[in-house]
Amino acid sequence: NQHQPEQACILGLWQNIISYQTFMDKIHDTVTDNNAQEKTYSEIHVGLFHRVLDIIGEAPTLSAALSEASILRVADCMVTQVQQSHFEQMQQDVWNIGMAQAGGMLGGIFNQHNDIANQYLVTTLWRDLSHHQNYVAHHLPDLRQKADVSDDLDSITGYLIELESTWCVLPEQ
Repeated sequence: NQHQPEQACILGLWQNIISYQTFMDKIHDTVTDNNAQEKTYSEIHVGLFHRVLDIIGEAPTLSAALSEASILRVADCMVTQVQQSHFEQMQQDVWNIGMAQAGGMLGGIFNQHNDIANQYLVTTLWRDLSHHQNYVAHHLPDLRQKADVSDDLDSITGYLIELESTWCVLPEQ
């Protein structure tokens, strides 16, 4: 996380819940045990989210976006329960369109937590840091005003993650 360098973020995108569960049941513990992974962190938070909307960008597919991106932006949003419908509609009608018009936004996913209905992750992939910074400076203020989400959010936590290309595992083509 660029804002907190001692914090690492892992985002796993699974084809379906069965694939995820198979990995967790049969492979995960062997991988983490072989790498002594439990010695590398002091705290961990895991959540399962499902896709609500794709965020269309410059890349033709999410896999292509992942292979081209160097920056992942994650907005972890806790939405007031009565405003969930408005929040989701603004994501579709304002944010997705506005981010697609910002140069260098390759694609992303708008996700909702499986167990906490009012928690959302907005994950976007950016070509590089300069494109994301341009978006923040020139597009974000107008989008915030158009979306009028001030009453929607209980909290928002942002993560700006420099992607490690050697850690990116993409599906075979």
